[in-house]
Amino acid sequence: MRKKYNLDKIRELLHNEFTRQELLIFCYDDDAFHPCYQHVAQYTELNFVDGMLEHAKTHDLFETLTTWALNGLESATASS
Repeated sequence: MRKKYNLDKIRELLHNEFTRQELLIFCYDDDAFHPCYQHVAQYTELNFVDGMLEHAKTHDLFETLTTWALNGLESATASS
């Protein structure tokens, strides 16, 4: 059985805690999300996160995405 993820909370986390540049770097560096980077021109700033969420949903990558995001938050908190 697949885990259920709260898309609104993940969307809010990505929008509020990461810059577009940080999201682009993640997509470039992570092989599973590289297609999002390759298609970045089709996304406005507001719907780039939605594109990432759609990609995660389609390819069952929420675990990868949420792990990266939460690790990023922990690193930012530890360094401040």
